[in-house]
Amino acid sequence: MQIQTISRETIKPASPTPDHLRKYKLSVLDQLCPEVHFPIILFYSSPGKDTAETSLHLKNSLSKILTLYYPFAGRVKDDYTVDCNDNGALFIEAKVSSQMSDILKRPEKDVIKQLLPYKIHEKIIGDPVNLSVQVNYFACGGIAIGVGFNHRVADATAAANFVKNWAKVANPSNNEEIKNVIFDCTSFFPPQDLVELRKSSLFQGQYASTDPNVISKRFTFEAAKIAALKEEIGKIADSVDRPSRFEAVSAVMLNAITAMTKDPAQFVGFIPVNLRNRMKPEIPGDCMGCVSQMTMANWSNMETGVGSNSIAGDLHEAIKMMDDNFVREFHASGGYMNFVKSLPVEEMAKNNIKMKSFVITSWCRLPWYETDFGWGKPLWMWVSSAARNENIAILTDNIDGDGIDAWVGLSKEDMIKFEQDPGIKAYASFEPTKI
Repeated sequence: MQIQTISRETIKPASPTPDHLRKYKLSVLDQLCPEVHFPIILFYSSPGKDTAETSLHLKNSLSKILTLYYPFAGRVKDDYTVDCNDNGALFIEAKVSSQMSDILKRPEKDVIKQLLPYKIHEKIIGDPVNLSVQVNYFACGGIAIGVGFNHRVADATAAANFVKNWAKVANPSNNEEIKNVIFDCTSFFPPQDLVELRKSSLFQGQYASTDPNVISKRFTFEAAKIAALKEEIGKIADSVDRPSRFEAVSAVMLNAITAMTKDPAQFVGFIPVNLRNRMKPEIPGDCMGCVSQMTMANWSNMETGVGSNSIAGDLHEAIKMMDDNFVREFHASGGYMNFVKSLPVEEMAKNNIKMKSFVITSWCRLPWYETDFGWGKPLWMWVSSAARNENIAILTDNIDGDGIDAWVGLSKEDMIKFEQDPGIKAYASFEPTKI
């Protein structure tokens, strides 16, 4: 696939940001995010317009939406603030020689990442933009819009709502008002001095691995298979609840991860939880920022009865725990500093017990497939599971909305074991890794 850059420019807000809004405060949740950009790509069929008209349409609408999302047009000044200086967002246009259908038939990361305006999960250095866009025009007329977000000012929910609202501004048939996209979360989550915390093992490996042994793959769990999996797991522990789609799929994946390890090990599943609708009063659902908190479930392969059912129960309780009272108390008492100090790393090392961690983040039920710039909804979306290390999965809705695509990052050796797990083979479809 050959890609030729047509243009590269900076898009500034359509009207200047008022002086009293020039300082956007970062909460401790923003501070805790890794200093990386994370990407998404939305694929569209031909808009039926020439490239120049489409380009102008996107640039003008981006300029307008930046007046509302003005921190995206600014720069992160320090660990506490974004300078909303209207320096703008990066906007790149590129011409792709291939047919879009060729990529959609066999989406390979090394090919798709060329559709992005920067390197995947590269550590932020210098004076980077908070938002970057690359519009790719295919030979067939199709378009792929790659958008990159500085993780310090956006989580997945904020990213999905931004592209949805950008499309609303662009779509001439939409007259819905856009509001409540800026909210001061520091009243809930006051910023902290995290210099010492960043030296901890918890913050290691936050950036892209250069190890060629790390690969990422997509596993699709169709709606019927998820329903069967939920039926097999049944009720969660002593609860009357059945697992959610996310809990069921995550449980079978984490059970496969557990089964790979034969030596004694303690497993920790880290789950970012969106807090917008969990706080009292609720934080606006469309607001930008990182308004998500890691919760965790843990278990050991030395325990009897460990399986998808018990792991689903652990996940359910860990997520359920993240209510207003718990989150407020957690941050009022020192939060992550106390959490890191409490990790029994030394004790486990003395007893020759390894700690295995895996992150599963849900991008499900977000409005990715509602993003209509005026020429229809996306044919498909792509996310990067090449994130900070190999032990991570990102779950998104599939194109039908009822199934789940799991983008999993593992070492090549572990990926083969993962694919051979009975639960994965029973409930997921995928193309086996070639040795």
